[in-house]
Amino acid sequence: MNNFIKLFSTFLITTIFSVSVLANDVAETSAIPAPAVSINNYPNGAVYFIRNNDKTVITPIGCSNTDPITWTYRKFESNSPVDPFDIKPDRNWSEAPFTPETNVVGGTTYQTTLGYQGTPVDSKFQSVEYKLTCTSVATSAVVTKSVTLVTSLNDQFNPKQANSQPIYRNCGNPATGTGYGISFEVGRTFNNALTFKKPNDAGFSNSMNTSGAGYSYIELGDGDVQDGKYSFRYQFHKYFDGTSEVDGTFSTTLDLYVQRKTGSPVANYGITQGLLFNVNGTTGLGAATVCLADQVKLYWNRWDEFYNNTEYSNNYDFVWKKDIGVGYVEIGKNTNNFNIANGDISGTYRLEFVAKGNSAGCLNPGYIQSSYFALAPVTVPTPSIVGQSQVCPDGSIVLSVDKTSSMFGFTWTNDSNTSLGTSESLTVTSAGKYSVTFKDSNLKNSLGDACASPVASKTITSFDKPVQPSITSSGKTEYCDYATIKDVLTASITGQSAWMWSSTATKTGSADASKYTAVDFGSYKVKYQDANGCWSNESNAFVIAPIARPATPTIKLTGNAYNCEKDAAGNINTVKFDLTSAAISGTYQWYLGAASVQNSAVSSLSNVATSGTYTLEQTDAKTGCTSLKSAGITVNFQKNPTFANASIAKMAYTLTASNFEDNTLAVKDYVWKVGAAAQANTTAIQKVTTTSSSEYSVARYVAYTLNGSTIQCLSNTIKYSYVPDPEFSGIIVYPNPATSAVKIDVVDTSIWNGAAVNVYDMVGRLVYSSTLTANASTGSSSFDLKALGNGIYILNLNATSGNSFQTKLVINK
Repeated sequence: MNNFIKLFSTFLITTIFSVSVLANDVAETSAIPAPAVSINNYPNGAVYFIRNNDKTVITPIGCSNTDPITWTYRKFESNSPVDPFDIKPDRNWSEAPFTPETNVVGGTTYQTTLGYQGTPVDSKFQSVEYKLTCTSVATSAVVTKSVTLVTSLNDQFNPKQANSQPIYRNCGNPATGTGYGISFEVGRTFNNALTFKKPNDAGFSNSMNTSGAGYSYIELGDGDVQDGKYSFRYQFHKYFDGTSEVDGTFSTTLDLYVQRKTGSPVANYGITQGLLFNVNGTTGLGAATVCLADQVKLYWNRWDEFYNNTEYSNNYDFVWKKDIGVGYVEIGKNTNNFNIANGDISGTYRLEFVAKGNSAGCLNPGYIQSSYFALAPVTVPTPSIVGQSQVCPDGSIVLSVDKTSSMFGFTWTNDSNTSLGTSESLTVTSAGKYSVTFKDSNLKNSLGDACASPVASKTITSFDKPVQPSITSSGKTEYCDYATIKDVLTASITGQSAWMWSSTATKTGSADASKYTAVDFGSYKVKYQDANGCWSNESNAFVIAPIARPATPTIKLTGNAYNCEKDAAGNINTVKFDLTSAAISGTYQWYLGAASVQNSAVSSLSNVATSGTYTLEQTDAKTGCTSLKSAGITVNFQKNPTFANASIAKMAYTLTASNFEDNTLAVKDYVWKVGAAAQANTTAIQKVTTTSSSEYSVARYVAYTLNGSTIQCLSNTIKYSYVPDPEFSGIIVYPNPATSAVKIDVVDTSIWNGAAVNVYDMVGRLVYSSTLTANASTGSSSFDLKALGNGIYILNLNATSGNSFQTKLVINK
């Protein structure tokens, strides 16, 4: 303690940068060179004055960021309001870490809290010694530095000691006009620096006397007393602002108003005027019946005359008081618009004049009270709020008033006093405190205004929100877009009072409480109502999504859409179908009408020989979804015609096809073959082209037309085994006997065409002569012998090649 006082003395007498080496500053006696450690580069142990409310940054200098840093401190409180040297420790060293207000830079720089950090609260001067300990990681050396900051409130005229304020010592005798001596005394000041000025002085030129008993004082005689304001101040110590020393300045000013008793409003004027009420803007009521909610003010008609006169307003407080049964208590001050609290208007009121400052007790200016000053409140019953006390989240309840016929003007508010409605009921959607008032047309104040009821309130709490359900399904979440869906959806919550399913689906399924049978694609949600009647949030959407079927394929036909069942060679005609659109990874199903004909990974359908419409659908291997069927392509295989009665007739060296006609068919060319060799002849008569035995066959084409397309199909084949007659040798004359003409058929027209034809009678006479010109296809020639008479003749053929032929000819007409 002595060291600390010495430090203060050194600081004031010599310089602000005094240095004192603490005994525990081991760094300065260590064999290891001391690092340059300090607090703000202040000398170790320095003492500085800090003004009240100034903050001071205290920074450790020279400690590495890696070195452990410890702050400790102790406090001192001054015994004197103006002498900081008179100090006493009120707290020993604390080894617990000091926690400053602000950590400014990286854990090493700190800022003190408010300049005055006093404890207890009535401390007016405080000294704080900060101690920094820095331990070197590299050398383990411990360095300790300290600085003391003296925080002073001596710039405020508010000394700590009791009875240290300026006060009247002699109030005087208003009856004799003498005895107005005024004494002031205050607590001890530093170097008697206390000064004051009188009401009529220009400045602070008056010094106080020192009593020698611990205070300064002054006494003024009758002639020296002035009505008005006396002011007191003193000059406080120099201080250090962290950079330099600043000269002391003056403290705040303390004022004392002096008003002799003969200047009191009551003493001078003898005021007895009564006070009045102002009710809802109407003044002049000496007594009134008022509503509890009315705006009631106290009113004095001489207010401006006195309160606005600084002679009184500077020296007196005008205090409104009310008799509460055990005496008058203050309810307002220095206002002519004092509102009497609602619900507390009954009683007797008065206005007192109370001297300001420290003159209380010396002057007794008195008070004003009305001759009849009472209020009669109208009692309006508190409304009763009817309705449930709990509301569902996202729900609502209705609050209402138990209304009578005379009630009107309802006003509902919440706990923020926000207006919510004016009807007798209120719909509430959230928890909170709800209040209502009303007016009653049967209950009025003296002005005829209907009185409002007291506020009735009801606190509404909220039920807990039911747990949000989720949805599971007995089926899948994705189906081919053409599939038939029948999924049973199940909510995760069961046993509730009500359920509500919603969906974006076009087709509506069937609901059974927590289960729903979905029959269509869409997004499904569910919520439920619990036992409190509260609905949960809707579940997250459960989506049953369509999978788009593969694209509809397109196909092409290779071959003719209209065919004979068999070709001319008797082979079965076929066609082929192929996919022409993009191939997929999956399978292909070919159809003939509605019947399946091939299902495989092959996109072609070959060897098609059956009439009908062919289509293709494709199935995606990944999704299992099947496309729509392709556009159909129709093929027709016409049955080859059959002539059941067809035959071949032999006529010498020609064969004639018979019964290959049908009036209902468009018959066309004949097809003759000798063995496998096709013949050029397309008629019904086929010339025999060989003298040897051969198999002849014949069929006939029939034309068919369908949808503008015409085809020719070959009929069934008729065969004939040809065996030549040996006596003819390749030439035949017929008919024989003849009547008027004969035909000569030859097998080989290349030999016999151009041959001489001679007919002789039985005596050798030439009776007919001609040339043989055989039809190339039939080998037949006709000759007119009608000029010959009946009888037997000899017919000779003599070819230019040298070949000859002779036969007997009979004419029989």
